[in-house]
Amino acid sequence: MGLSSCKHFLLIQLLALLMLGSVVVPVAANSSVAWIIESEHFGWHAGEGVPFLEDLSTELTIQDVMADNQAAVFQLNHGSSINFGYSESAYWLKLPVTNRLKETVKLILSFDYSLVDEVDFYWVQQGQVSQQRSLGDSRPLQPSVYDVPHYIDEFKLRPDQNVVLYIRMRSASSLSAPISISSESAFVSKVAQFRNIEGAFYGLALGLLCYNLFLMVMLRERIYLEYVLFVAAHVFFQLFITGYGKFLFPENEFVYERGVYIFGVVSGMLLFQFSRSYLHTAKQSPKVDKFMRFYLLFCFGMLILESTASIQLTNKVNAAVVFFGCVFLFVIGFIRVFSGYKSARFFLVGQGAVLASVMFTALSSRQVISGYEFAPLVMKLGTVVELLFFSVGLADRINRFKEKETSLAEEAAKANAENVARKRYIDQINNINHELAVAVKSRSEFLANMSHEIRTPMNGILGMLELIDDSKLDLVERNYIAIARRSGNTLLDLINDILDLSKIEADKLELELAGVPIRELAEDLQHLYQQQIQDKGITLQVKLDEALPECILGDRTRLWQILTNLTSNAIKFTSKGQVSIVLSVMEEESGKQLRVAVKDTGIGIAKEKQDKIFESFTQADGSTTREYGGTGLGLTISKKLIERIGGELQLESTKGVGSTFFFSIPLQAAERVQTKSKLNAVECFVDYAKLSVLLVEDNVVNQKVAQGMLKKLGVEDICVADNGADAVVALERERFDVVFMDVQMPVMDGYAATRKIRDDERQFARDHQLIIAMTAHSMEGDKDLCIEAGMDDYIAKPIKKASLESVFELHLSAGGREDLEGQQLA
Repeated sequence: MGLSSCKHFLLIQLLALLMLGSVVVPVAANSSVAWIIESEHFGWHAGEGVPFLEDLSTELTIQDVMADNQAAVFQLNHGSSINFGYSESAYWLKLPVTNRLKETVKLILSFDYSLVDEVDFYWVQQGQVSQQRSLGDSRPLQPSVYDVPHYIDEFKLRPDQNVVLYIRMRSASSLSAPISISSESAFVSKVAQFRNIEGAFYGLALGLLCYNLFLMVMLRERIYLEYVLFVAAHVFFQLFITGYGKFLFPENEFVYERGVYIFGVVSGMLLFQFSRSYLHTAKQSPKVDKFMRFYLLFCFGMLILESTASIQLTNKVNAAVVFFGCVFLFVIGFIRVFSGYKSARFFLVGQGAVLASVMFTALSSRQVISGYEFAPLVMKLGTVVELLFFSVGLADRINRFKEKETSLAEEAAKANAENVARKRYIDQINNINHELAVAVKSRSEFLANMSHEIRTPMNGILGMLELIDDSKLDLVERNYIAIARRSGNTLLDLINDILDLSKIEADKLELELAGVPIRELAEDLQHLYQQQIQDKGITLQVKLDEALPECILGDRTRLWQILTNLTSNAIKFTSKGQVSIVLSVMEEESGKQLRVAVKDTGIGIAKEKQDKIFESFTQADGSTTREYGGTGLGLTISKKLIERIGGELQLESTKGVGSTFFFSIPLQAAERVQTKSKLNAVECFVDYAKLSVLLVEDNVVNQKVAQGMLKKLGVEDICVADNGADAVVALERERFDVVFMDVQMPVMDGYAATRKIRDDERQFARDHQLIIAMTAHSMEGDKDLCIEAGMDDYIAKPIKKASLESVFELHLSAGGREDLEGQQLA
């Protein structure tokens, strides 16, 4: 066969295929389209070239539309589908159809958009409406022989007969017109395909729902319940958006009209809750999780809007919220993938599919892109991908848990032998820790008891020495008393050092920050050691930087303790030459620093022994202890106090030449604090002869010491109670100007007695009784316990006459009371 013959043969075959494949031939006429039926099996989809009319008033009738004056208003649709987006207008379509067959054909008109509120079909022949049908979402359900959720109408067209189909439609939702005209056989085939797609979709959704419901029952994890509820809500959403709502609730217009919006919001809420659990946002991204919880609350409020607001507003808000939610979840899934959470990959793919389908539907509904007639299928496809990948993600989650359990089991089996030995060691460590805790507690209790037990006799010793220190004694006797008093004070200083060291090591030492007059402190330091350096024949120099402020912020007591420890240490080990104390200001990156250096020309310390001198109860060597004495606590306490303040104690020393101890601490200027000592003598006058005192003390020696000191002050009216119970009884009979209350006593201790006294004052409306604690309990927190029990002030034993005078002046003199009230108000 020649080349020319082959070309003719192929052309004939192509024409034959075109003739066989034609169902309805659209023919252009006056720039619009007419549909000519030339085959028994035909089908046509309305799209490009279809004339349409926008009725802004929504009141035009079929007669108005067919009138000649309306012909020019019809426009031609230029898209492959008919879609008008969100509009409050009514729209008319004009579809002319001609039957060229020699027999009557049945036309099946299918309007495949369930969310249209009103749709009316008018079949017009020779200018007269021969058939009319009114359907729509806002109208009662009408039965259909084909049992599909679409709007169907039938019309029989005789041979060579023409008919013009007018369609009026209106919707509060986005208005689309996926219209097809087909033969009955073609329509039945189309319905079969539709049911296959629907069956596959709902069958898959039901299968995933049952599968994960089974996993939920087996694993008892909440995330599977959240997934199951989400699938169920989404299935209902698809049922309503496809049009099955009318079949589910044929008698409830409210439900089938708004069900698509309500189940859309519920489905979104459940998706957000499932996403929170799946992506672990509560733990990994608290701020994101907080926003998601707010979003859930917002959606809950939207449910009220779905039930009360207009359909137009509901539709627009719903679309915006759904679109935002899909974008948000996609972004969060993307972030979780790149943060290393592998299971988030499945979430990202599933959510990406839904986002793509939502974007396609949103853009096509607003005619940005064409193909809106495929939106329901695209939404189902996106949903299927989402549900499948979410389910696979949950399965992957189970597999990862299993892998983790297997890995842990292998590790446990591998470490089983080690665990036996480790358990034994752990038991030993626990026993040691328990013994250590008991030892620490015992030490604290021991120190507290020893402090109390030592201070009690020390109160008697030092108190009696103060009572017998009288001008009638000769010089020898006065010297004996002075030696005994110095020995007692040395022992008391040792007790205080041990207690300070204990508090520092237990991290219970609290700093009291206030204005410290640093220049006055330096002068007091020089005066303190004036006699000692004269006796040793050495000199003491104090040098102050001019840039040093008048007052600095700090703890005066602890700063004084550090300076006296370092100075006394320098003087002790210096037999000739001098001791220098230099206070200077240094500028550093962190701010101003106070640098303190204490330098001596004493015996010095060998380099290999310098680290040991900061250890508790340690000096350079045993000979030093024998020659110079001391416990070795001063440097240890100073070092720990400086570290507590924020500095570091350092040492530079050369054996036989001398030593320099120096440190730097943060420097901050402060205002000078006015103390009670500024009150004048008139303001602090107390008439002791008129005072009545109740002394609550069980120790006979301490009773005599306190009575002696009170009498030396001029107090004559002194009543003694041996315990707290006797004090309560005494106060029921009479009131006293002041009660000095011991704490540790038999029958009833001072705390219980004070509480009982305060309760009686409230119950019987008695005046406030001034109660001062006078106790050997001087550990950290003991004063707070006394104040909490209701006492007004606190004196630690051993007591001194000056301490008693200060208490009387503070609480009983006019100036003292004003000063106390000012402190309380501040």
